[in-house]
Amino acid sequence: GPLQMFPASLINRDVFLAWTGLPIQVIRAAMAAVITIGLLQALRAMETERQARLLEAQKSSLEALEGREALRRKLLQHVVRSQEDERARIARELHDEIAQLLSASSLELATLRSKLKLPNTISMVDHLQDLSREMSQGLYELVHDLRPSELDDLGLAPALRLLFSRVCQPKGLEVSFDLRGDPHRLAPMVETVFFRVAQESLTNVIRHAHVNEARLELLYECQSVTMRIADQGQGFDPAERFHPPRGWGLAGMRERVEALDGQFRVQAAPGRGTLVEVVIPLNDDHGKDPVNGTDHLVARG
Repeated sequence: GPLQMFPASLINRDVFLAWTGLPIQVIRAAMAAVITIGLLQALRAMETERQARLLEAQKSSLEALEGREALRRKLLQHVVRSQEDERARIARELHDEIAQLLSASSLELATLRSKLKLPNTISMVDHLQDLSREMSQGLYELVHDLRPSELDDLGLAPALRLLFSRVCQPKGLEVSFDLRGDPHRLAPMVETVFFRVAQESLTNVIRHAHVNEARLELLYECQSVTMRIADQGQGFDPAERFHPPRGWGLAGMRERVEALDGQFRVQAAPGRGTLVEVVIPLNDDHGKDPVNGTDHLVARG
């Protein structure tokens, strides 16, 4: 029944109908619609605010991730630079100190030999001289592997050719070299990364591919430099989980390349060979030779 309270005690359906000519249910429906619209608008405003806060949180999170990624790249660059500096220091010390000691030892043995009379003793000295020459050659190769002077003096392409002739050919691997584009000097760090990737990749071909041929392509473009090393050897499964120290070589190459904002890709399959591809973008830091401040050509040779 009707409520016995104000204003329902004074205004009921009949009175309201008599005054307005409208059923009171119309007003109730209108009020319900107004309240519903108000609630929907409030919910929409709350959802808009929630979305704005969510976007702001995502933006902050993305900025933090980008900051950490930039820091990671800088740390990787520092590690690579420190490794190369340490390699260069060790190479200098080996060349300046140990190599000189070996040369002096060889001269002393030659002097000693000239003063000996007994054939057996002379034979022993000859053997010691042979060992000294072998150690000198091994030391030279070690110094070259640590930091090839040709990379600093001549540039990437000549250093790669010397890598083929001094390292690959003596071990039975012939490398065809396809140099395209407009070769020019790059920043030392970029040339070093390309050289180390080539060195590691070709070493892997020698050790694991069981082939005597490989191909290296070096392409200079306006915005980037691309290097591809391919062989038709036994290949491997890139998805395989390697147990250390296996897999460290690939990880090291990838880190060096990504430290320069580059892309490192490996395509391989068992029995179908391996392709290693490196693309490093050129910018003001990567595309110039900081010694001279401008690009300069490298002889194709």
